[in-house]
Amino acid sequence: MSKENDIILVTGATGKVGRRLTAQLHEAGHSVRAVSRSTEIRFDWHDESTWAAAFEDVTAAYLIPPDEPFPAVAIAAAAAEAGVRRLVAQSGRRIEVLAEAAGAEPEAIGMYAAQEAAMASGLEWTVLQANNFNQNFSEGDMLEAILAGELRLPVEDTVEPFIDVQERP
Repeated sequence: MSKENDIILVTGATGKVGRRLTAQLHEAGHSVRAVSRSTEIRFDWHDESTWAAAFEDVTAAYLIPPDEPFPAVAIAAAAAEAGVRRLVAQSGRRIEVLAEAAGAEPEAIGMYAAQEAAMASGLEWTVLQANNFNQNFSEGDMLEAILAGELRLPVEDTVEPFIDVQERP
């Protein structure tokens, strides 16, 4: 992809992953359109009227889906119709196994729906199946337990991969 003419869309751009990814892409010389429900170009997973402006002139999109069900197939179709060439879906490690164990269909789980929609879109696609992010220890769901001095994860002796969103020197 040419950095000068291509726009990379980052959804969830005000969150832990989105804001860091946006900064890193900018630093690497890419044109980035960072969107969320509160950005100038508004993007709402449940409001189809916000999709066209977000996808306009975009060549690649990094999708950080909501937890709840959303119209993933329709969003992937809107991206394709707008000329997006690549979708990157942030999903979860072994999400299909977890969904099956819970008796849930892909469309019931945001990450799983985004993953399946990207893969079925006819576009180039990448799925990032992260287990967890290091930032969850410093500003996310695990912070309270860390500050209390006790973090319990139901993993026994399982080695779990954590991804650090912040590029380190």
